Amino acid sequence: MAKKQTKAMMALSLKDIVAAGAEGLFVPQETAKNFYEEGFISVDGDKIDEYDCILVTATDKGVAYLNEVGEESGLAEPSEFVLETGIVMPAKRTGSNRGSKYPFEAMGMNENQSFMVKGDVEATMKTLSSAVAVANRRFSQETGEFKMTKGGNSVPVRVFDRKFAARKVEGGVRVFRIQ
Repeated sequence: MAKKQTKAMMALSLKDIVAAGAEGLFVPQETAKNFYEEGFISVDGDKIDEYDCILVTATDKGVAYLNEVGEESGLAEPSEFVLETGIVMPAKRTGSNRGSKYPFEAMGMNENQSFMVKGDVEATMKTLSSAVAVANRRFSQETGEFKMTKGGNSVPVRVFDRKFAARKVEGGVRVFRIQ
């Protein structure tokens, strides 16, 4: 009984067979059958691997066909790579250097921001609660001490420079600076 073929084996193309050169390549027998019928490969019927794949090599006709159809079929070899220097890599726009789309930095003590919601208040509350948690972490430092959570995990103790909280209010959600 044949073993299950991997996706990589199923996606083999004539380009892969040609690229393997004289050493050949093991391909699923159905793939080999199709290419063999076209005269694009030769088959070494004595060499079958544990996945029931057969060893094949590209024929001159297969190489010629690959060169002929070229870019239109996607079978051609990739173009030459151009190596360049002196190009400045753009800064990564994730994490703490991305900032927040909410005005946490501008909020003073006891100030708050209202977010009126026309649709789903629960979804807005969830989104803002996540943004508040990120802002709270951004405006805090670890003390070097650790504490145990209720689940028994050890986590660092943090001291907050600023602290925010989100609450549902009539018509939406409001974010407060509480520290």
